[in-house]
Amino acid sequence: MKLYTAPGCGSALIEIALDWCALRYERVELSFAVVAAANHEELLAANPLHQVPTLVLDNGSVMTESAAIVIWLDELYPAAGLLPPMGSAERAHALRWLLFMVTTLYPTFTYADFPERHLSDDSARSELVSSQQTQRKRHWRLLDRSAMAPWFCGDLPSMLDVYIGVMSRWHPRRPWFTQNAPRLYAIAQRVDELPQVRPMMTRNFPA
Repeated sequence: MKLYTAPGCGSALIEIALDWCALRYERVELSFAVVAAANHEELLAANPLHQVPTLVLDNGSVMTESAAIVIWLDELYPAAGLLPPMGSAERAHALRWLLFMVTTLYPTFTYADFPERHLSDDSARSELVSSQQTQRKRHWRLLDRSAMAPWFCGDLPSMLDVYIGVMSRWHPRRPWFTQNAPRLYAIAQRVDELPQVRPMMTRNFPA
């Protein structure tokens, strides 16, 4: 398998998931600037949206969208425990909030990080960034109220915790969570120390 990545981006989630499943894969590391420029020929050929993560499987087929990749890996390697067991109440909780994170929370970064893709007027861009950052904080607070303990889905860690650990590294960053989303902050701190997570977090978010 070949995974297209960019340090500090959402591709870190799939690096961690693949490592968690003890799978071998080739990393093609691009800079954030290259991903934003959308001119890497190999990545364009695999994914016309020029996004990371993009995972090219051994048979040549392509997987994109981090949640889809996580669910697919969990189906293939259920013993790894990326998500709670099939049929459990914890799995229903996990799937609900996994989709919330990728369809509701994550797009606030898409719009706020690249406002020029959506608006041409400078003042409108500024307003878009501000509104998305406000929405993002509201979403994080909602997620905080929905967290179980000690991990997001209860007794065992899952990829939900990894999403929290990675995405809390982005704006408004970890210090904001200490006062506004303390349950998520505690989860993020624990995630950093998981052996299946620590190497990728160190590589993607060096101190």
